[in-house]
Amino acid sequence: TREMSKKGTIDKKEEISNLYKDLAALRPTEDFEPAQEDFDKAVKICNKILNLDPADVTAFHCKIVALIQAGKVQDCLKQVANSKFELSLQFEVAYCHYRNNDLHKALEVLDTVTNPGLKHNELRAQVLYKLEQFEKCFSVYRDIIRSSDDSYDKERATNMSAVTAQLGGSARAMDSRESYEQTYNTGCNYASVGDWSAAEEALTSAEKAARECW
Repeated sequence: TREMSKKGTIDKKEEISNLYKDLAALRPTEDFEPAQEDFDKAVKICNKILNLDPADVTAFHCKIVALIQAGKVQDCLKQVANSKFELSLQFEVAYCHYRNNDLHKALEVLDTVTNPGLKHNELRAQVLYKLEQFEKCFSVYRDIIRSSDDSYDKERATNMSAVTAQLGGSARAMDSRESYEQTYNTGCNYASVGDWSAAEEALTSAEKAARECW
């Protein structure tokens, strides 16, 4: 009957709502770091939502992210390839190829992004570093640091100093010592250009700072 049909619709909406609450409970917080089994559980919850509503694009996107976090990148790529959703998943696909160490494919996918965001550029920098294209990697990190202002700037500066250590050249020797990692990379920079006294001083400082941290 119409009344039973209406009740069934309400029950389905409530069930989906409850499943989303279960999914939200698995998100990382300061007090909770999901484990492998939690991401597997998230995939199962997303599948339940999609069984109830095959057109739920949010559930599909959550499933893709959970598969990546669970380390199931091949399953993720298959899901995206067979997807009928109009959803931009270039970052997720590029990251899967990066995890598979198919670096050129990852770069190829990133090149198709019309308006790359911060996450695309940071992934590009990681890919370029692994490909040992340090000049391009340096340029990407430099642009990211210039245009961003968040809590990850220190980490990016550390990564950038690691790139300059690979590049060498006195023009790019960066003396940055906000952390022992950056101080270590600074020492490597000086060593790469043959400034051994400065390299020894920086590396000694890095060792001292690291001992104090631990």
